[in-house]
Amino acid sequence: MRTIRVSGLHRLASDAAASYLRMRADSLPAGGINSAWRSTEGQRRIFLSRYVPTKNHWLDRGPFGDVRKYQGVWYKRMRGFPVSVPGTSKHNLGLALDTSVNRPVAKWLKAHGGDYGWKQPLLRRDPVHWEYHARRDKAKALKPGPHTVTASVLRGRAGPSLTARIVDRKKRGTTVTIERWEKGGGREWGRTKAGIYYAREYLKRKT
Repeated sequence: MRTIRVSGLHRLASDAAASYLRMRADSLPAGGINSAWRSTEGQRRIFLSRYVPTKNHWLDRGPFGDVRKYQGVWYKRMRGFPVSVPGTSKHNLGLALDTSVNRPVAKWLKAHGGDYGWKQPLLRRDPVHWEYHARRDKAKALKPGPHTVTASVLRGRAGPSLTARIVDRKKRGTTVTIERWEKGGGREWGRTKAGIYYAREYLKRKT
């Protein structure tokens, strides 16, 4: 699965990454992410750091009453927030991120994240966990028309691919007019009349 770096070393799947970068362009504070995409092995390590086997999942459910079955063995949570069984987590799909409670980024997500498809499905049990749902992303609709460049330097390419030759550079705040949207290289690209492609995550539609 292709992932895109969004903050430090943290990565997300392409749709979730595009949403995150749109939020950053719309004033989401930088940083504050503790975890995003995880490999299955990474998920396994964090799961086993919080859960230990239980001999009786009915009577011995641990201090949180949270038991989960993994590879035929029942586990009880002994510390930390809940963690999905390896291979079943939205983190493994690059569709989730964790952020510390009361950090500026968490407060921004509470106020605005819903408009970009981000929800807290386990608000009480796991308040640091956010998941991306494309069908709820109001900003996802691809529309042609004028768009403002949100990156300090946006590079236009000769085709919808990360390997295409760079042919144009635009400064932040410049306007480009998108005629249609295409996919390529794991991203969505806006094509201008001149045939130049700009990555969607660095464009904001002018209203």
